[in-house]
Amino acid sequence: MGGNAWASPKSDAFNRLLALNPGLSATELKRSMIDAAAATGLTYDQAVTTALGEAESHLSVSSANGVIASSGGGSCTTVNIQPATWKGDIYYTASSTYGISHGHVGIYSEKDYLTEARGSGQNSGEWYYYGRKYCKNIEIMTTPYSTATQTSAADYASAYLVNKPYNSNFAWNKGGNIDTLNCSELVYKAYKRSVNIDLDGDGGLGVYPNDIKNDSETTIYRTISA
Repeated sequence: MGGNAWASPKSDAFNRLLALNPGLSATELKRSMIDAAAATGLTYDQAVTTALGEAESHLSVSSANGVIASSGGGSCTTVNIQPATWKGDIYYTASSTYGISHGHVGIYSEKDYLTEARGSGQNSGEWYYYGRKYCKNIEIMTTPYSTATQTSAADYASAYLVNKPYNSNFAWNKGGNIDTLNCSELVYKAYKRSVNIDLDGDGGLGVYPNDIKNDSETTIYRTISA
């Protein structure tokens, strides 16, 4: 059952996990691991180890794919994003937070409007697509669900997931409230809370942009490279 033996924040695994969640304090991370353990039935040590393994796997995947730019574009070659084919579609692009590469996702709250959590120090919001630039090779994807289902997720995002401060915690971002959000958390909770669709491809404690991109229920139908 969820543990009573709390690992020290000075443990190697904890410190490594903290380093992979830049912007998060040790106290915040410890509290989230306690919450994750209670919610999943893991011990605290198991929660930390599980979260670390997932974080490192996503860091490895993103780095291998050349995901090295900042959320706002950074040093990458940027391109203009395009409208989606369907409301509720999702986009993925290269990105990092404080140099930690993990990609970026957002949801089309309308075919020509984007709802996303942009990054540290910025509130989530909804923006018209025109003139918004991201790292090249933006991947646009959809789900196999009905237009009504995708519309419900999109409407939830624009109604409830905007004007939220950024959440630096990717290790345990599937539980808890929606007072703060990171990019993959916003997309995940738009679908999960509105229509109970889980787009976390690996089923871990945290949902990362690659989890949504690689989920069996998302399909890339367009890549914007120029």
